[in-house]
Amino acid sequence: NASLPVELLSLETEVLDNTVNVTWTASDEVALSVYEVLLSFGGEEAETVGFVPARNISDQVQSYTFAQENLAPGRYTVQLRSIDLDGTSQFSPKVNFEIGDIGLTFDFFSEEGILNVQPEFAVDREFVLRLWDILGREIWRTDFNAQQVLRIHETELGSSQLLVYKIQAKNGSSSHRGKIAIQ
Repeated sequence: NASLPVELLSLETEVLDNTVNVTWTASDEVALSVYEVLLSFGGEEAETVGFVPARNISDQVQSYTFAQENLAPGRYTVQLRSIDLDGTSQFSPKVNFEIGDIGLTFDFFSEEGILNVQPEFAVDREFVLRLWDILGREIWRTDFNAQQVLRIHETELGSSQLLVYKIQAKNGSSSHRGKIAIQ
């Protein structure tokens, strides 16, 4: 983005329970002091929740992460403000995310060998659900909407007793990760 003191290549959020991880990549950091992380709740005025020092490496892409914990359920907006050494600053585009709008209930019925996945969402949207085994191999993926109950047969899960899942809104605004044990 040409309006920033640096070139911001990406800005993303990932929600894990009541924590948001804000990640971004940037290049062309020249005379940059710090990234200020701004967060707003429910459309209210944004507040500073933290600072991340810039590395000032102009010839390499830099990756940054900032975590904000203990957020209440609701809709949020995150934005970065990049501040130069001379005090001038520019704002990044805003990214929206939600705490508590993505939830899943997993029930394994051993007699039937079926894993039921029941979405618990505050809104009706399209999502992608992915499952990995403990070795990091993706073993299952599907698109679905918030009104569907997914039924996964144990033969599709392999022999894994512990799975890692990630569910992400198709518009990319929200994601959630977790682990489930199949017993």
